[in-house]
Amino acid sequence: MIKNILAVIGLFALVAGGAALAVFKPWEKTGVVSVGNTPAPVVYFDTLREDGVNVERVSIETGKNPKAVLYVSYSKFFKSPVILRAFDQNRNEIGRSKRVISGDIEDADYADFEFGVRVPMKSVTFFELTKSKIEPAEAQDETEEIEPEIVVEETVADIAQDLDTEALPATETAPVVETVPAQ
Repeated sequence: MIKNILAVIGLFALVAGGAALAVFKPWEKTGVVSVGNTPAPVVYFDTLREDGVNVERVSIETGKNPKAVLYVSYSKFFKSPVILRAFDQNRNEIGRSKRVISGDIEDADYADFEFGVRVPMKSVTFFELTKSKIEPAEAQDETEEIEPEIVVEETVADIAQDLDTEALPATETAPVVETVPAQ
């Protein structure tokens, strides 16, 4: 009798758990997909999709110089600074990295985003890639010639000579430095 009651309760728990998974789909809300046996964070790049940027895959390298490596393909010409923000499971930002990415139509390449040593890369559940609001500094035209600055070096003898030629006015006296014996 007790076995039958426990079997019914177990069956009920199994059905309720399956129904909860079907309704809530927790694997869609975490933003984590698995690559092999290790989870790899998802990269959200919706704001860059209309600019022709597509992130195909991501891998994380931990250690002394933690970084995220994105494989980026381009369907239009794109050259702009971007920011990759790292988030944990509570949707708290835990790090960010900025760099310029560029590519032409049908180009693809790996882009390394280096993070600080203190960023817990193992806690990252998703990344967000967005265009930076700050535009890169304009490069100087290569045809312009830059005139070198003229640097005048003064020697100790020159400085001493300048000091000797400067006389103190009669009303001023040189400062007196007193030494106080140690107690």
